Amino acid sequence: MYHSLAYLANGDVADLGDNAGGNSVQEFNMGKKSGSFVLKYNTGDQIADIVRVYDCIKSEMSSSKIIWQINEASDGLKSVDIPFNNSIITVEVIGGGNIDSIWEYFVECPN
Repeated sequence: MYHSLAYLANGDVADLGDNAGGNSVQEFNMGKKSGSFVLKYNTGDQIADIVRVYDCIKSEMSSSKIIWQINEASDGLKSVDIPFNNSIITVEVIGGGNIDSIWEYFVECPN
């Protein structure tokens, strides 16, 4: 599933909600060239999901552009502060491949 570019202005939070077993790639315009932002995520406690954050646009995604990633099942909402050096970041989620794979994430406006 591909989403359109989300622009984050001061105080915005992008909420992509839940997804059952699917994949997602979403670009975010951070509104500045560098800084850090808070990613809140929940991958559910049943099946591990992969969440990757890239310091680039979708078309430039590669392993060398990954600035943060997990491959785990989590119980409840967790948060992490992630530094970035590009005005656009991309978040990719790869569901655990099972209909019971539930995940959600939120990207907060950068500091």
